[in-house]
Amino acid sequence: MLDTALLRENYSGIVNLRLRVGDRDFDLSRIGPGYVVFRRPVELPPCRGTVIVTIDDRQHDWPVDLCNGATLGTSTATAIDDRNGSGEPFSG
Repeated sequence: MLDTALLRENYSGIVNLRLRVGDRDFDLSRIGPGYVVFRRPVELPPCRGTVIVTIDDRQHDWPVDLCNGATLGTSTATAIDDRNGSGEPFSG
């Protein structure tokens, strides 16, 4: 028989991805190096925001620059990691 308690210890059961821009949160379905994927297409001008990743009640966040904004025609947007504050890709 499979020990389900052991399984719960070896993976993250609850993962939440969001992008915060100003006072608005947008649900994300995926993130990757240099991009975010919105659950639903949104329209945003070029702006700065914060990617918020919550894994099993632990929150991690970092600033990003949506240098091209987001358009309703696609759910993917370029999001450059801006932890170094320069708008350049993060290298450390």
